[in-house]
Amino acid sequence: MTTTYLLEPELTKSSYEEETYSKTINNKEVEIIVVSFYRWSEFEIELTDSEKEEILKKEEVNLSNYSIEFISSNDCFKMDYEIKNEDSYTEEEIDNITTHINNSDDDFNLLELEENDWVPGDVTYGLTCKCTLKKIE
Repeated sequence: MTTTYLLEPELTKSSYEEETYSKTINNKEVEIIVVSFYRWSEFEIELTDSEKEEILKKEEVNLSNYSIEFISSNDCFKMDYEIKNEDSYTEEEIDNITTHINNSDDDFNLLELEENDWVPGDVTYGLTCKCTLKKIE
């Protein structure tokens, strides 16, 4: 039997979202991972009693290992990206990929990715701290 909880991070600035984007560039399938860090987030999570005990002991939580529903997040204060399997590309290819990611002098943003025809994929949520749980009645 499972119970539904409201899950929140114990600390601010400790929740993140990892999203994969893909695009074919010069006949090669390229994937990048975009990591967005938030000041706060909330999730609904279903846990058994043993899963509840286990998750409350964790110093960091990969929420994709559980049955969750994203509720909200606020104030994305940092966003980074990395090219998946970057070692498999030449320096010239990396320069070309980077141009496809962000071809302006502005900071990196997701709207520009979509404008440059990157296709969103899987999303993973996590916390870099312990979590709190409140039973949802």
